[in-house]
Amino acid sequence: MLGLQLAFSGLAVAATALGASYLPQAATVLPAFMVVLAAAGAQDTLRKLLLAEGNVQAALAGDVLSAGGQLLVLLVLALRPAPATLAEVMWAVGLTTVPALLVGGTALGEWPALSAGAVRQFGRRHWRQARWLVPTALLQWGSANSLLVFAGWAGSPAVLGVLRLAQTAMGVFNLGLQAVENYALPRLSQSFHSAPAQFVAQRAALTKKMLLAAGPLLALLALAAGPLVARFGPAGGAQYADLLRWCCVLYVVILLVYPLRLTVRLLGDSRHYFGGYVLSIVASLASVRWLTAHYQASGVVLGWLLAQLVLGAYWLVAVRRSAKASLATN
Repeated sequence: MLGLQLAFSGLAVAATALGASYLPQAATVLPAFMVVLAAAGAQDTLRKLLLAEGNVQAALAGDVLSAGGQLLVLLVLALRPAPATLAEVMWAVGLTTVPALLVGGTALGEWPALSAGAVRQFGRRHWRQARWLVPTALLQWGSANSLLVFAGWAGSPAVLGVLRLAQTAMGVFNLGLQAVENYALPRLSQSFHSAPAQFVAQRAALTKKMLLAAGPLLALLALAAGPLVARFGPAGGAQYADLLRWCCVLYVVILLVYPLRLTVRLLGDSRHYFGGYVLSIVASLASVRWLTAHYQASGVVLGWLLAQLVLGAYWLVAVRRSAKASLATN
């Protein structure tokens, strides 16, 4: 699996290099970017394989090693008199990942040999499972930003500024969700295929842990919304502190939907991602005028909230149908 992933990562690097070679300053930035792309992809694959084997210590050691090295090198670049260039930052991120690759590769043990048949089989499975991910990523970006664009067009600059502040705050929480996905998904995949009852229990426990971890922080953020918007928001934006509070409610819904997202990933059919985001963006765009007419600026966040509810409902139906189909075949 690792060898096949490295082979396809090499193809991705080559394709990126071909396309980016037409960009300005590509000669200085492109080599560093290719190193970052290859190193990040390899580290992500190693992490998942180590976690799937239950070697959490090695996976965590690799992440700490790469993240710590990146922080140290970037701190040195930030403290020096001359400003760092984009190429220097990329070289720092890419090269500091190499020690993590050595740790992960050593802990993983013997690497599998590649064969033409295995590459073809992997390619077919990858195409079947991941062909919807690119349009899904575009739709995901569109569903998150279409209402923001509408707010900038229909509202005031202060509203747009507060919404961007809220998106920044939510981005910090998204880092935590990404860490949860990186570490929880490989372990959930084992019980998903071999012990469905255990998988349901593990997923419920994960949901509880996420709510207990994020709940107090979201409550604190909601209580401090007024001072935070006054301090970090745009001029005249203090009156829109309720937008940040609504975003805290939105994130609770995101946390409740997130276990369904992980389950959909384990189904091996990315069409459900695409279908869910199509429905969510249609629902948000269809309701945005009514929501903003009745709830003014808060209607934008309510549109995001509606999109998450539609997304969760669609994924719940998809997961239940998949479970029924699996029972029928067995």
